[in-house]
Amino acid sequence: MFYDNASLDEIVRLIEQTYKVSLMYTRPENDDQRFSGAFLKTQKLETVLQQTNKLTGTNLILIQ
Repeated sequence: MFYDNASLDEIVRLIEQTYKVSLMYTRPENDDQRFSGAFLKTQKLETVLQQTNKLTGTNLILIQ
């Protein structure tokens, strides 16, 4: 799954749709940032969350 120039909200929606989960997160100070990246559908959700947290500087938490 690829995302290019995406907001944090768009990335979260992509992860939620791909893995059929709900996530919670706090908005970073620079909420207007855009990100580009990718993850494989076959990757474990935990790995994708760790990578996304590192990239975006936030803390995505699985709630479902």
